[in-house]
Amino acid sequence: MKARIRILPQTFVVAALLAGAACDKNPEPATVSPEPPPPTDAPPAAEPPPPAEPAEDPAVAEAKRKEAENKQAADAQIAQGKDLFAQHCASCHGENGEGKGKHPPVVGEKALLLDAPKGAKKRKGQQFQTAADVLTFVQKHMPLKKPGSLKPEEYVAILAFDLTANGVSLVEPLSAPGAANIQLGRQPPPSTEPAADASKGDKAEGKGKKKKEDKAEGADKPAEDKK
Repeated sequence: MKARIRILPQTFVVAALLAGAACDKNPEPATVSPEPPPPTDAPPAAEPPPPAEPAEDPAVAEAKRKEAENKQAADAQIAQGKDLFAQHCASCHGENGEGKGKHPPVVGEKALLLDAPKGAKKRKGQQFQTAADVLTFVQKHMPLKKPGSLKPEEYVAILAFDLTANGVSLVEPLSAPGAANIQLGRQPPPSTEPAADASKGDKAEGKGKKKKEDKAEGADKPAEDKK
């Protein structure tokens, strides 16, 4: 004989209430925490390194090195010439080569002119076409009290200083043969003195002529007229 299970009505009511409550309840959505902002004091991103420069041509690098050596040697020669000028030349030609008294300037627009200045005795008739002409002259006549007393390289150094002071750029040490390649031929600056008034000269000439005529006329008069 089969057993019968008796389900009470109250059991159905409780089950129904529990099922309804489960369906009506909305679960809260899951919250996601935002990512924290990056720190403001963080170092900037490193920049990529610049591209590597191509290797320099060995011939070009050697030429640059030689050029720098020549310029350095020229500067040393000019400095030596400046010291020698102060020792042997400044007493006559001025501390800066501006000239002194009857001694001509060796620096400035009136220095190293093509033709010798008026009144020059030692340089009379000698032109300075090139720096070699100047070198030949100073080796023979300077210093004034002891001409020819310096060493050849000392004369060249003084000339290197003098040329540089007059605007000649030396990219390598000056030499006696190289001086012949430096053209000078400098002309004197234009005169600033006013031109003589030709009319005044004509008037003066007229007055002088009249005086001579008066004297001649007086000499021709007889002695009686002169009384």
